[in-house]
Amino acid sequence: MQLSNMIKQDAFVMLYKDLGIYRILLELSKENDLNDYISDKIRMLQEYDPEYFETVRVFLDSNQNYKQTSDILFVHPKTVRYRIEKIKELTNLDFDNPDEMLQVMIGIRISQLLGNYNKD
Repeated sequence: MQLSNMIKQDAFVMLYKDLGIYRILLELSKENDLNDYISDKIRMLQEYDPEYFETVRVFLDSNQNYKQTSDILFVHPKTVRYRIEKIKELTNLDFDNPDEMLQVMIGIRISQLLGNYNKD
């Protein structure tokens, strides 16, 4: 998967300064194994049900908006609510904790960067 696809950019050529969080991750990857920065909760979701992993990714990218998430995933909003509740039960993720959500989002981005995750 190309980096431009992961960061939702259509440009064929991207400037390094426009890579956002991926700049940090690329620099970090030069010295460390990025897999070490993916939380066990994210790994568990990837293995348990890729659909749950995708739901969390879209939910966080949609600022935890159930309706917007359901529109993107082409499911009913109640389905998104059910999945998020199930994810909370499975992982003990606290969606009200900004630090934990940042860690989850970074883990998702690392998974995308490393090719551990591909929704296609």
